[in-house]
Amino acid sequence: MKTRNILLISFLFLFCLSAKAQLNLKVGYSLGLFNPTKTNEILKQFNAENPWLDDNFRDLNLMSGVMIGFRNRWDAVGLELAWTSKFTKERGSGDDPQTNSAFQRTYFYRVNTITAGLEFFPGGGGFCFGGTVDATDLNYKVEGTGYPDTEKIVDDFSLGSHFFVGFEVKTGDYMSVSFRPYIQIPWETFNIQGFERANFPDSTAPVEDFEENLFNFGIMLIFYNGRQTN
Repeated sequence: MKTRNILLISFLFLFCLSAKAQLNLKVGYSLGLFNPTKTNEILKQFNAENPWLDDNFRDLNLMSGVMIGFRNRWDAVGLELAWTSKFTKERGSGDDPQTNSAFQRTYFYRVNTITAGLEFFPGGGGFCFGGTVDATDLNYKVEGTGYPDTEKIVDDFSLGSHFFVGFEVKTGDYMSVSFRPYIQIPWETFNIQGFERANFPDSTAPVEDFEENLFNFGIMLIFYNGRQTN
C-alpha cells in the first residue's frame, strides 16, 4: 500500500509541473485479451476432477472495464494520468454426488491499474504513440458453495508498462475521441496461490508454483473533454 501511495503522489506531482499545458478530462472503455496460464490450468484441473459439473468453469481470457483520468497536452506531446478497472466473472455449477447437494461457485476477477506516461503526436496531428508506467492490483474473489460470504482469495501488486499507438479525432472545440490499440507488459508476476487453495484446499504445492504473468493486449476507446489543441 505504501508503494502505491508513493506512486500516486509522484504522478500527481508530475501533473502539477505541467500546469501550462492544455488540460483534458479523459474517460473511456478498455478491452483486454489475456492468457493467464496458471489460473486456467487450475480451472481445467478442477473441471477434470469434478466431471459431474453441468456448467464447467471456462478459461479466463477476456476482461473489460472503464477508465478515468487527465491529460495535459502540448502541440506534439501529452502527459497522462489514469485509473483503469477491468473486470469479469465466471460461474461453475452441478450436483455434487459426494455431498448429495447442489454446487454453485462464482469467481470474480478484477485488475485495477494506475498509469502515468507520455504520448507523442508526430507533426502535431491525430496519429499518436506512447508508453506508461503502471501500478497494478490483481484481485480474485469467490462466493458460493463453501463460502457463505464473498471472500477475497488473491490480492497482489505489480509494476508494468503499457505501449500503444492510436489515432485521435477532434469532434468539436471541447471534445475528441481516440482509438488506441495497446499491449501491457508486467515487470513482475502476480502470485495466485490463494486461487489454487480455494479449488484444492488440501494442496501442498509450494507458493512459487503459482506465479502468474498477466501480459495482455487489446484496445481502448477514449473520450477527451476540454478545450482541444488546434
